[in-house]
Amino acid sequence: MDNLLEELKKRSIFKVAVAYILVGWILVQVAAAIESLVEMPDWFGALVLALIVIGFPIAMILAWAYEVTPEGIKKTSKKTKSKSKKSPEKSKAFEWTVIIVLVGALGYFIFSSEGPQNIITDRSNLPGIAVIPFENMSGNDENEQFTNGLHDDLLTQLSRIKNLRVISRTSVLEYRGTKKNMTQIGEELGVEAIIEGGVQRMGDRVRINIQLIDAKSDQHVWAETYDRKLTVQSLFDIQSEIAHKIASTLKISLSRNEDKEIFTAPTKNIAAYEAYVKGRELRKKNLSIIPFTSLDEPMHYIIEAISLDPEFAEAWAELGTNRLLQYFNISRNPMDAKIGEAATNRAQKLSPDNAEVHEAVAIYHYVITIDYDKAIDKINQALALKPSDPSILQMSAAINRRAGHFDRAIELFERWTTIEPTNQSPAWQKHGLLLHIRQFDKAEKYNRSFPYNYVKIPYTQGQLAKTEFDRNGEPNPLIDTYVKLFKALKNEPEGRLFTMFNIARDTPAHIFQDLMTYAQNNYPDISNNVMFQTILLFRTGQIEEAKQLALKSIAETEKLITQFPNNSVYYVELAILSALTKDKQLTEKNIKRLQEAIPYEKDRWQAGLFAMRIVISAYAFVGEHEKAIRLLDKYLGLPASDSLARVKLDFMMAGMENWPGYAKLVETHGLLHKDHSNEPMIKFGERFSGFAFKEDEPIE
Repeated sequence: MDNLLEELKKRSIFKVAVAYILVGWILVQVAAAIESLVEMPDWFGALVLALIVIGFPIAMILAWAYEVTPEGIKKTSKKTKSKSKKSPEKSKAFEWTVIIVLVGALGYFIFSSEGPQNIITDRSNLPGIAVIPFENMSGNDENEQFTNGLHDDLLTQLSRIKNLRVISRTSVLEYRGTKKNMTQIGEELGVEAIIEGGVQRMGDRVRINIQLIDAKSDQHVWAETYDRKLTVQSLFDIQSEIAHKIASTLKISLSRNEDKEIFTAPTKNIAAYEAYVKGRELRKKNLSIIPFTSLDEPMHYIIEAISLDPEFAEAWAELGTNRLLQYFNISRNPMDAKIGEAATNRAQKLSPDNAEVHEAVAIYHYVITIDYDKAIDKINQALALKPSDPSILQMSAAINRRAGHFDRAIELFERWTTIEPTNQSPAWQKHGLLLHIRQFDKAEKYNRSFPYNYVKIPYTQGQLAKTEFDRNGEPNPLIDTYVKLFKALKNEPEGRLFTMFNIARDTPAHIFQDLMTYAQNNYPDISNNVMFQTILLFRTGQIEEAKQLALKSIAETEKLITQFPNNSVYYVELAILSALTKDKQLTEKNIKRLQEAIPYEKDRWQAGLFAMRIVISAYAFVGEHEKAIRLLDKYLGLPASDSLARVKLDFMMAGMENWPGYAKLVETHGLLHKDHSNEPMIKFGERFSGFAFKEDEPIE
């Protein structure tokens, strides 16, 4: 070993290695700069790095075999001896130190050129920036959408910066044309810096004026005017320059990947890009207010963008997202699901590492395959690339909540609130989740601390009323809230459908009858609903008429299932209608279909629990009390379940106090819910209470 080290030193191997690594590092930086400034392919930087790494052992072999002399390059002489006069001990220590440093430097050079980025989970303390809506300086309305698109796109690009908290478009829109000073806006939004500007479009040119303002002092930090030819790349060049200036001012460093993502234009076709922005923004707008508006119109813009540039990956991803959300939130039409799947697959082939593509794939697994592990993996990849994107945060919270990861969902709702401080949605969704996992006192404190009154939202009113009943068992306030909500939900057909179902099941028969009469003049979708008509006949004593209508309705519902096999509402109706016929065999058959359509494991938030409640009621109504009790034992300990007191309100559960096993259910689970605010937050797979009965234990 000593001879080898002596020989390596004699042949200048260490010097060549150090020089090679330094030059290689410089070449990588130059390649990165070229890649950012010129539209080089994605593999360019990786190729440069690979060639440098491959060249390292070749350089070492050449350094071993040859040496540079005044006479030129010659083979290394075997007789040359080292002239080192250092002591053997010091020489060895020095040589080993050099070797260790070289190996470490080489490892750092290879693995740190662009390694995986750490995901920052607590983003509340990151520097924040708000971009006030740009002023349309063109003097005509047709450029208003172009100006809005540029504003939103700058927000989209800034959201890619991991060390920056970017306030969303939703929260800054209210400051369009505001008279408030920047200090006041900064305090309301919780940011250190504010961007304002104007856009003027003149033929094939665009001029953008931008100012960065210190929110604390209301002083201008810098101002810039960008006057360019109107191309997609020039718009992204401007956005890249703005991002760099913001990062420099706020002392934030951009990674090479962040820089590349901000700089790279998704298409070269300006018309395709404008159509894409229109479709994307209209889709977000149509899903921002309940009831949701059809996404067909924004889809047409996206199809236009794809027709102009068939290789536009983000447009394909947007088409996938559009159709999948149309299917999930509005239509339940299998054709929408098929188009969404095909568009998402195409986007993956074009750009597999794109944030919008990851998001579309996550939505596909969320609503179609119902594979939450894959959905979470994909949405996490999207979130790592765009940590300040509100749409991705919202989808991530929704997926984790439905999968039963309630602690993670609450964390995501909190992150969403930091970038959309004026949006009530993340606040009331976090509040609702806290109620569902029985953190009642914590939910109330959060409610009081939030500056916006989201408690006026009908959904929240209903949830608060149910929570109060689950805690005190007093039915009158709950019933009063149901009645008020039903009459208030004029523009929310899905909301009033669910509210009427609660009314039909949980309120006295005369209240249900009065509201069905009210619906004849106001809500024909409710008064003509055969399930409600059948329940009303039964609850008003018209038993045979109810059975006949139920049998007729089952046949009609089967036809609808043939046409829309993925619409879970029809399976709920089948189970209830079957139970109303009192036919045990028919009821058992359709209970199994409902359980297969909506298993609890596929939705631990709402639908899975709701389906379990329907099954319990159906079993109970046809006299299968032991099956109802066993399933109720499983249900009552789960997060987001109703209290036993609320289960008892259901007319289909009448007389359950006299069933075998009821007393033990009360002993194990309690009649009402208790507060768990002072206990650790419930984790995935955990229960609030155990089981009253073992599987093989008889119920007595």
